[in-house]
Amino acid sequence: MPPDRMPITEFVNIDLELHADGGLEQFLNYVRPSVDVLHQTPKFLAIELAGVFSDEPPSVDRTIRAFASLISTLPPEAMSIWKRLDRRIFDIGIQAGCNPRSTGFTVSNSAITLLHDLDAEVVFTVYAPPEAKPAAQAASEGGT
Repeated sequence: MPPDRMPITEFVNIDLELHADGGLEQFLNYVRPSVDVLHQTPKFLAIELAGVFSDEPPSVDRTIRAFASLISTLPPEAMSIWKRLDRRIFDIGIQAGCNPRSTGFTVSNSAITLLHDLDAEVVFTVYAPPEAKPAAQAASEGGT
């Protein structure tokens, strides 16, 4: 595969995963339309920010700050639900690629403090790079 077609390692997004015995539907009503729902059950809610960085490339740090800003501006009723959650997980998605050989994703001290203040956990999910097609298959599909 030519170097310019090699998959790159990049930040994808942050899913905020919330676990609770109840109240998630009410919490969701407070954060809409600022989020998109990825998955929802009575005891689990996974959301991501909706279109926050359409004019800039997303970053781990900026996305954490945007989520923290959203949560910190919630009314007391929503904050009460937040405080009763069993778990609050910021799941940072990274798409692995072949280039560059190494990549760093900065999380500033202040973003770490925000996560701590939100009583949140952090999980990194790294997605494997796409499988390279055998040369014969790529050539038959018009690739090199």
